[in-house]
Amino acid sequence: MLYFTSYAMWNYLTTPLLFTLPGVDVLEIRTHKEHGETWQRLQVRFPSTIPTHCTEQTFYFNEKGLLQRLDYVTDSVGGVAAHYCFDNTAFSGLVFPILRRVVSRTPNGPLISGPTAVLILISDILVW
Repeated sequence: MLYFTSYAMWNYLTTPLLFTLPGVDVLEIRTHKEHGETWQRLQVRFPSTIPTHCTEQTFYFNEKGLLQRLDYVTDSVGGVAAHYCFDNTAFSGLVFPILRRVVSRTPNGPLISGPTAVLILISDILVW
């Protein structure tokens, strides 16, 4: 669990800069409509040298370029997930979602009204 939590937080706090690392392939795919918004989607393939949930993930960005959701299948703990990002907050000019909610995802889509698998709230941030 420590391994999973450590690489996951590293990924969460470095996205989308993580996409610029050597060996990361990024492809823009068709847009997605959700909650009355149209989100741009990126299909990202990570090399084995980068610890992450799985090799291929889909990232959803709103019209402001802010991450709204990411989809993946966790290799380390199992599970098909839709990971939602909320409450984007700026820290020294960098914007991060400080609230994250992970729910199960089925072929019909995310189970928004289902149980929360993971809830992350980032608080008490010290910026130097």
